[in-house]
Amino acid sequence: MPKAKRDKLITLTKTKKRSTKEQKNKLVEEIRNAIEEFNNIYILDLSNCRTNHVKEIRRDFNESKFFMTKNKVMRVALGTSPENEVENDLHNASKFLTATRALFITDRPKAEVAKYFANFKRSDYAKVGFVATKTITLEAGPVDWMPFSLEERLLNLGLPIEVKNKVINILRPFNLCTFGEPITAQQAKLLKHFGHELTEFNASIVCHYDKKTHKLEKFVEEPTGDEEEGDDDEMEY
Repeated sequence: MPKAKRDKLITLTKTKKRSTKEQKNKLVEEIRNAIEEFNNIYILDLSNCRTNHVKEIRRDFNESKFFMTKNKVMRVALGTSPENEVENDLHNASKFLTATRALFITDRPKAEVAKYFANFKRSDYAKVGFVATKTITLEAGPVDWMPFSLEERLLNLGLPIEVKNKVINILRPFNLCTFGEPITAQQAKLLKHFGHELTEFNASIVCHYDKKTHKLEKFVEEPTGDEEEGDDDEMEY
């Protein structure tokens, strides 16, 4: 006897999604609360940083507030005119929120923050497409420190080697990279195997606003125009 099919239960109600506008307004409120809580407001340029460097900065200033989101949202939070700015003259800082920049809001002393970012330089391995800043050549001869078990991997990357007495030997001089030329996938891997870090990353201060004096200190040229991000949603000020 055929089994009776059960009727499927179809849910007609939809789960209400939080609107993008609501999320943006909440973020604006969070930024403004931080401005109310702390005295120093910085705009940082992070265009020459990787994610791990941003995380490091967050850890080093874990009691401060750090915002890296759409520039338009951050501009609204600071204010874009004297009529809607949250502090006197702060709307002039919003002009500097272009490209890959972030808001850093803290009570740390100005001298301490300036020294930290002046010294924030991190080297790392170059990725594919990075233009070599120098020529690096491996000389022929033994490489005592490298495990001979890497022989096959290094050969596959084009390195002319052989193993003698469990020691890798480079058969002839070999260019790992050439100044001014983009690095290939094979070169990037070889540079990493031999410990050559070609790229340097830094984070820099674009401007600083002191809430006590209402003064804005600029460290770069003022942008000629605002960056358009294609964000047409209305936002509440």
